[in-house]
Amino acid sequence: MKLIVETLRKRPLTADEIALRRSETARRRKNQSEQRLEEEKIETINRLLKPQAPRRRGQRVNESPGPSESEMIPREPTPPPPPTKVRIVRNAEGAFLAIPDRWLGLFEAKKGPGPRKIEDCSMCGKKGIYPVNGKRACSLGCFKALKAGS
Repeated sequence: MKLIVETLRKRPLTADEIALRRSETARRRKNQSEQRLEEEKIETINRLLKPQAPRRRGQRVNESPGPSESEMIPREPTPPPPPTKVRIVRNAEGAFLAIPDRWLGLFEAKKGPGPRKIEDCSMCGKKGIYPVNGKRACSLGCFKALKAGS
């Protein structure tokens, strides 16, 4: 029994063996990191040497040729915008606001019936501003006289 127990147990390592094992693991680690760096370098070189597609802003590259002049289908002119929309038009002449024609009448000043005609005072003939029983009075004195007279 005693022999079996001793063979299963690890024997203690000497200082030289411990140093040798540490140097071996350090060498392995160093080799692995060098291999990893070399692989990354080769991968980067291959990626850079691969032909790159041209970059276009917001457009896809269309590899097929366009239609020839004989295949071109004539387009109908663009219909005018609906008469209920307001839009901003920018072109070589500048920018302007386009509004429907039927809206133009909303922004023009309308003429009213004009100033109101105020009748003259029934008593003295001056400008009458106080209404009294269908007539006009210009002052408190005329007002009282018209009120008393009716």
